Amino acid sequence: MKFGIIKERKNPPDRRVVLSPKKCKELVNKFPQFEIKVESSKDRFFSDEDYKKEGIEVVSDVSDCEVLLGVKEVPISNLIPNKKYFFFPYHKKTSL
Repeated sequence: MKFGIIKERKNPPDRRVVLSPKKCKELVNKFPQFEIKVESSKDRFFSDEDYKKEGIEVVSDVSDCEVLLGVKEVPISNLIPNKKYFFFPYHKKTSL
């Protein structure tokens, strides 16, 4: 199964990540049937080079991945049809 870590496209950009480079490597080592690709981004906390150093492929296109992971929701115009998305948006708690 191929997982893609997408770059964040909301404004302002979010620097957080769903998986660190070391965690990606750990998962791929533990589950050899998993493949993880990281969409190139200049905004995230970890650089593309940080992922490459751990042996994780950095790409410009994650459309061949079955499951896409991100921090915030994806703008509708950037959704890739027929993919499973998991994202972890932050919702500020408000009182009435």
